[in-house]
Amino acid sequence: MTLKFGPMRAGLLAATAAGIFGQAALAAPVPKSSSPPALPEQKKPFAVAIKGLQAQKGLLPVYLDKAGGRVLVVLTPGVDGDCGQFIYQVDMRAGLGSTPIGIDRATPGETQIIDFKRRGHKVVAELQNNHFRAGDGAPAEVQAVRESFPPSTIWSGDIVAEAPDGGLLVDISSFLTRDAFGTIEALKDAKQGDFKLATDLSYPDVDGVQVFPENLEFDAHETFTSDNPGAEVRGIAPDPRSVTAIEHHTLVKLPPPGFVTRRGSSTPSRSRCCPRASARSTSATTSSTGCIARPAAGPTAPILSTPARARSSRVRCFWGRCAYGRTG
Repeated sequence: MTLKFGPMRAGLLAATAAGIFGQAALAAPVPKSSSPPALPEQKKPFAVAIKGLQAQKGLLPVYLDKAGGRVLVVLTPGVDGDCGQFIYQVDMRAGLGSTPIGIDRATPGETQIIDFKRRGHKVVAELQNNHFRAGDGAPAEVQAVRESFPPSTIWSGDIVAEAPDGGLLVDISSFLTRDAFGTIEALKDAKQGDFKLATDLSYPDVDGVQVFPENLEFDAHETFTSDNPGAEVRGIAPDPRSVTAIEHHTLVKLPPPGFVTRRGSSTPSRSRCCPRASARSTSATTSSTGCIARPAAGPTAPILSTPARARSSRVRCFWGRCAYGRTG
């Protein structure tokens, strides 16, 4: 059956159909052209970035932003991006006041070797793995140990500006205010609740920064919060749901090659970074990782196999900063 329409009706139907299909065409998504990847944010000129900041020169150039509550340092990268290697010590400047929990005032953390490295537009902080090391120092063995046992990357921060001489201005405030001591873990292990770091209530102590030729000293006020604080915390803190501690960070210059400990002397020495080594009848050597002590051979300290020696020979440079500069 063939439908026939008059000229006027046929024209009306054609106009309606054109409108419908025209709207469908307009509603159809238009393919988007691929846009180039976003470029990194343009850095400020170095002179502009440090304008108004308080400069202090020591082991590293330090810039203090008292108005903004920031601590910045200048790191100088080498060809491979390495920006410096230091002895790194963390301890509690002010703790919970409960020795059994393990975060009391002056409680020391572990002493480690830290590397700062440039990686693209960031600087990362990496802790060396000194639990294992090559026994005879052969290049192949050193490489095998390095590739078998990983380091720990613990922080990264954006490069704020680059100096004309290649120095990198880096804001280390977030490096200082992280839970480096392990306060959260200590509270959990003591069954004192599940605490978390409140970053908005934590800040570096800009006025407390101390800069010396061979060591840098930093404090950070860190607040930990929990909805279920334990009985010990409830009996100490004014508001047990919010506990503020002060963690102290120390960066110390590595000793020069050929470093050995001094034995049988009660006189403090600026060249001693392992004061416990002589007390434990050990001898010490220096490698690229700094101060390493070896158990002395003898009936009471037998020579160990390489893996056992690697696990047992690490000595903490306890309070190492005191051997390199004053702290007050």
